[in-house]
Formats: sequence, C-alpha cells, structure tokens
Amino acid sequence: MKCYVRSSGASRLFLVVFATVAAMVSGCSSVPPTYENALNLSDAVKANTAVIPAPLDTTWPHVLLILPQDGFIVQSIDDKNHVITAHREIADANNPDTSYDITTSFTLVSAAANKTEVVMAANRKTEMHYKEHTWWHLLWLIPIFPTGTEYTTVVVARDTIHSSHFYDEFFVSLKTSIQAASVHTAAAPTAAVPVGTAVPAGTKN
Repeated sequence: MKCYVRSSGASRLFLVVFATVAAMVSGCSSVPPTYENALNLSDAVKANTAVIPAPLDTTWPHVLLILPQDGFIVQSIDDKNHVITAHREIADANNPDTSYDITTSFTLVSAAANKTEVVMAANRKTEMHYKEHTWWHLLWLIPIFPTGTEYTTVVVARDTIHSSHFYDEFFVSLKTSIQAASVHTAAAPTAAVPVGTAVPAGTKN
C-alpha cells in the first residue's frame, strides 16, 4: 500500500502561478498550437491503413470478430457507412498504478472487386491511480491506525497513437483470420453421392 501526502497550500499556489506564467508565455509565442495541424497531411498517422485481399462483405465480419478477441468492447456499428468504434482499458504490466484508456475506430471502404481498404484511428489516455489513507491521530499528532482510503484517478496524458506496431498487430490478425477462413472453406468436403443414386450423363463421380 502506498500513502500519498496532499500538497501544501504553498505548493498549490506555486503550481497555479507557474501554470499562469506558462500560459502567458505560450500565448505570446509565434508558434501556432499543435491542434492547428490536425488536418495537415504532414502530421497524419502513418501505417494505420491497409489493403486487405478480400471483398468488403468478407472483411467486415472478421473485423467484428477480432476486436472482442483482442479485448476491445465494440461501442457502435454503422453498417451503412462501414464504421466501427471500440474501446479497451489496459493496465500497465510494469506499473500497477498506471493504466491506458484506448478508443479506436475502423473505417472500411471497398477498394476493388476483391480488396478492402481498412483505415484505423486510435487515441490513448494515460491514467495514474493513487491511494491515500486517512488516519486516526493520537492528540491530533501521531497517526495510530487507518480509518479509510480515498482513491483518485488522474489523466496525465492524452494523444493519438502513432506507433506503427499498434496498427500492424491488428492488420496481421485480420489477414490471418481471413486466410484461415478461406482455407477452411476450400478444404470443406463435398457431399458424397449415396450409393445407387443415378448420376447424370457427363458428370464425374
């Protein structure tokens, strides 16, 4: 169990003053804020698009199949425009006090007769989880035993996911799923003709 001490009034005042000065300095700067480049192609996410060698009506159900397998909860499905949104929360394997809140969207477009273009977009929130114990004090000075625990979650970062590995993992899974299904379909045995059944002329048995 970790015990966190609340910031003193002086520390809070310092943080407020620091944030105010930083805002004033950034406001006077000639550099435009980052969000102004959100629609600039030079700032676009790389490796988040793939052409799948399968028609759209084949690719669509496989996307819906893989997401729950990867731990994502499907939030919305737009069958008309072929858009899916999904969400997942992941705990950091190296730090139990940190977790990631991931929101993704998938847009499918028919690229050709037997090809589908899949475009992904993903955002991530990094959250820190704190525990703070309240204590019973002897003579208001000496903590004797805990009387309760307060839990606090703080978002420490928000950003678009740019990692090519994140997107590649999904596209590899999608292609593998489609390929496995096609192999299974091709290997499915044909119905045998019962013995004694007349076979039409010109048909091989």
